[in-house]
Amino acid sequence: MEQHSNHNQSKLFICTAVDFRDELEERFERAYLSLQQQINGLNEKDMHDILSQLVCKEKQHEDISIGFLYTMLTDPVNAPKGYRDLTLVARDGMNMVVSNLTMLVAEKYGKLTEVARRQLIWLLRELVKHQVLLVENIVWNCLRQAGGGDVSVKNIFLVEGLLDIFIEYRAWLESQAFLVQTVVYSYVRLIEDHASPSLNTLRQKEVKFIISLIRERFLDIIPLGRDFVRLLQNVARVPEFEQLWREILHHPESLHPTFTGIWQLLQTRTSRRFLQSRLTPEIERKLTFLASSVKFGNQKRYQDWFQDKYFATPESHSLRSDLIRFIINVIHPTNDMLCSDIIPRWAIIGWLISSCTNPIALANAKLSLFYDWLFFDPIKDNIMNIEPGILVMYHSIRNHPFVSSTLLDFLCRIMKNFDVRHEDKIRTGVYNSLNKILEKQVIPNLQPLFESPKLDRELRNLIRENFREFVSPTHPSAQMLTMPAFKKEADQRALHRGQTFFGGPMVQPPEMHLQNNFQLGSTVSDLIDTPSNDANVTDVSGASAVGSATIVIDDDSKLTVISPEHNDLEAEAAFSDNDDDDVTKDAKNEELTDDDDDLPLSKVRLKEKPIPEKIDLPASISDTFETFVTKRNSFTWEAFLADFRTLPASALDEAQLNYVISNTHLILRETLPQQNILTDSKTDEKNLAKSISYPIFGLFRFLYENEEKSKKPFQNLITEICERIPEVGYLLLYFMKVHVKLQTRKNSQQSAQFKTPIYRLLCEAIGEKIDDCLARDLDMLEKESTAIFLWLLPDIYREFKSTAINNNELLRITLRCIDAKNLRDLIYYVAQGKLTLFKQDGLIDCLRESLVYETFEQLSLWQLVQAHEVPLKCLQDILPELESSNHPEALSYMLLWLKTEEPTNELIRLLLSRETKSRGDPFVTSALRFWCQKGEEKLSEIIASLLTSKYPSSSPNKRKRLTKGSSAMSSLPSADQVLSHLEHYRRSCRHGTGTGLYVYDTMQRALQAAYTHSNESTKKQYSDLFALAAEDETTAVGRRGGSGRGRKQPTSKKDINNHNASNKKNSDPVKTIYSSDEESSEEDWPKQKISQAKKRKKTINDSD
Repeated sequence: MEQHSNHNQSKLFICTAVDFRDELEERFERAYLSLQQQINGLNEKDMHDILSQLVCKEKQHEDISIGFLYTMLTDPVNAPKGYRDLTLVARDGMNMVVSNLTMLVAEKYGKLTEVARRQLIWLLRELVKHQVLLVENIVWNCLRQAGGGDVSVKNIFLVEGLLDIFIEYRAWLESQAFLVQTVVYSYVRLIEDHASPSLNTLRQKEVKFIISLIRERFLDIIPLGRDFVRLLQNVARVPEFEQLWREILHHPESLHPTFTGIWQLLQTRTSRRFLQSRLTPEIERKLTFLASSVKFGNQKRYQDWFQDKYFATPESHSLRSDLIRFIINVIHPTNDMLCSDIIPRWAIIGWLISSCTNPIALANAKLSLFYDWLFFDPIKDNIMNIEPGILVMYHSIRNHPFVSSTLLDFLCRIMKNFDVRHEDKIRTGVYNSLNKILEKQVIPNLQPLFESPKLDRELRNLIRENFREFVSPTHPSAQMLTMPAFKKEADQRALHRGQTFFGGPMVQPPEMHLQNNFQLGSTVSDLIDTPSNDANVTDVSGASAVGSATIVIDDDSKLTVISPEHNDLEAEAAFSDNDDDDVTKDAKNEELTDDDDDLPLSKVRLKEKPIPEKIDLPASISDTFETFVTKRNSFTWEAFLADFRTLPASALDEAQLNYVISNTHLILRETLPQQNILTDSKTDEKNLAKSISYPIFGLFRFLYENEEKSKKPFQNLITEICERIPEVGYLLLYFMKVHVKLQTRKNSQQSAQFKTPIYRLLCEAIGEKIDDCLARDLDMLEKESTAIFLWLLPDIYREFKSTAINNNELLRITLRCIDAKNLRDLIYYVAQGKLTLFKQDGLIDCLRESLVYETFEQLSLWQLVQAHEVPLKCLQDILPELESSNHPEALSYMLLWLKTEEPTNELIRLLLSRETKSRGDPFVTSALRFWCQKGEEKLSEIIASLLTSKYPSSSPNKRKRLTKGSSAMSSLPSADQVLSHLEHYRRSCRHGTGTGLYVYDTMQRALQAAYTHSNESTKKQYSDLFALAAEDETTAVGRRGGSGRGRKQPTSKKDINNHNASNKKNSDPVKTIYSSDEESSEEDWPKQKISQAKKRKKTINDSD
């Protein structure tokens, strides 16, 4: 109830019943309550006086600023007064408010309440009005939250609120060139979605403002480049934009004297920042995760979730083009990722295109895929921008030619129709793309694609017409030997696994499809309006196609309509993950670094982070710190640490410490490779040494050599590094492994130590238990490199044995990543004594946890347990808990284990304690039958003793022999469980095999006692079982000859026939009492055989 009430009190964020209070809100609320305690009951003059005194302290200034920010976001009535008071007491130009508000918008906007969102717009208006420094950062993040393809009330409110601010404070906006570009790019994209009649007012306001901004600031618009042209195409039918198109095409100098025409825009690459601005931070995180962490073949559930979340409305289809442009231009995987089993970019793009049900959005998505091909310059453009287009066609031609044919048809037609006046330049761009693809061996050659017999004749003719140089035998690429598609092992694996990248429902191919034709100045909505009289074409499925239609602005300023292809992809397409290793080795060398467009996105983000202002440091560390900041290597880093470690807390104030921490974190993060941190080689000393040469490893080396206690500033530095760089934990483990290996090779006489106290020091620095840290770090390490994780595993279990052995989390991480070869190696390590995963105490808990693992994981676990030679007595307690339907892996291994053991009282007790069902327990039956073959008499005695113990009053002598464990034996199994297992075992004994278990005297007496003490329903239920111990009234168990032990002597068939007649009278009453009509004659056969044997023995005794 307390937690629920807390949720109801949340004023800043929307919380559900299962959410905990957000840490950021708790921080804001604490600052707000602290502020209220300071100013409660004071008049304005006194309040300003006391606040002016408090803000002199850094911590107090931060709390007061955040307290006023919380007031302005949650209390509309007191917000104006709070803003006025804040402007009076703020001593940093409101920088604290701006930085916190920027973070709030970037990371938490989606969770803000309606009141908080409205107050955010109000506060942003006030900050812009007073031209607060760095307010443009908040504006940029707000523009990112105005997502494309979203016409919800929440999004429209944000779009309109920002637009009103820009209109009202246009002079401020025009002073920020980058912001002008972002606003124009964003709103041209958003206008496309606002076609609904209910949004006409907003759309007119947007169009009027954006058109005026474009015309007046056109020089700032030119750097937006080719993707801005792509967006203008989608709004070309809006009258104001139609007029703008005419001027761009026919009178470019009217917009700006330096503007030479449309080709100037098309030759300019659009910066990644503008492409990034069209995805909300939440969508960007999801997409980046999908492209960097999801294995090929496991992506469907993520795609289904993404589809339901972001493509649920008709308007949302326009978002697909933004996603494709972001994937192509921003997400550039490394060589390691290309060679791994992570889902490739072309597969994600294929899913986005194939799951699109809107023909306009589908045509736009295809254009987004091939857009960079049209203007590709091999000198300054990146091959990674054209790689997905060729791969999605190449990998589909073998099994799904329809996918390739539609894209090839689009590519052929777009060259002619995108811009008629620059057709030669566009054709050159496409040819440059194909030449670069062949040069870098993105695919081995084009023949399997361009000359595939699976393409229809007309499309092959179209390809020969447009790509004559690439299909002609005289072309160098055509002389190459044709390589079959899907040659690599990874491709075959993908095919056998049946991996698909099409995750959602597919559009069914229509009866007619239109040609893929675009021209500049056209809007895609026009492209499906009016078909022209062009010749019909036939697609690969044999469906006829009508003529094309495209918007063309002719010299007489008339619009001509040409419609695009309306085609869809087939339902399931399995693709291999073949990306040649050489694709990006040379591609990286081709990338230019004159701007941030070809840098990894993470480095772009680091560039966008503000550099801390320089602060004077104490003389004892100033020189070494400046040297480290300048040179950024391990040597200067360790020299600074040596000076900093002994620095007392009194020598640094908070600002200086923060300055050191911020710079240190920035440098350590920037110098650490974004990918492939760990080496692939485990034996090459040169590569191993190079892999631990980065500054972050200098910290570990320093800690290795200086274990004594450090001063507080040094401890704070360690804490901040651990919190800001999550990889620190597993990098330290890797460093210790490599460092020990290198030192041991260097000095074979003295082995280096694996210093676990250093790792414990890092765990203490962040205030977490070593168990949790180890599990988290090894989980991250396994995701980074499975090979390195398995390489470190023996050392982890040796050095952290108290934590690692029998640790379920580490065990699950290990089992989920290994294959058959890895399992073999682990078993080798166990056999050699290099690896110990388990100890006997607590192992059964690990087995209980493992019952929910995948089948291969469980089978691997049982093999590892078997390799440790764990005695069965440590595992047998789990027997009653295993279910036949749910735990087949564990039962299989336990049965094999039981075959190597002799039956004991405890083992039989646990075995018969298992629950029985209507058809019995095959596990128990199998074990009993095996033991019967080896020692029937001993097994019979154990079961009989167990059954007799359930009826103590029937055997007073037995009670005297009970052991200390008799109390446990009397509880489980119950008498009914024992009888049930015996009954099902009896039914399994076909044609008399295995029935000897019941003929021994101890079992006979036990069954007699059970019958005597059972109620009528039990007697009826197990009547056939009790019939095996039937005696006539004149015979008692105690009068049997001999000791009663040992198997009864078998009698020949002739003797049985001689006694049948004389004993028929006695056997009939017994059969009348115990027989059951429900049993088959086959089941009665062993019962009759044993009854006859008993009667025969009685006759022999009487004659004696």
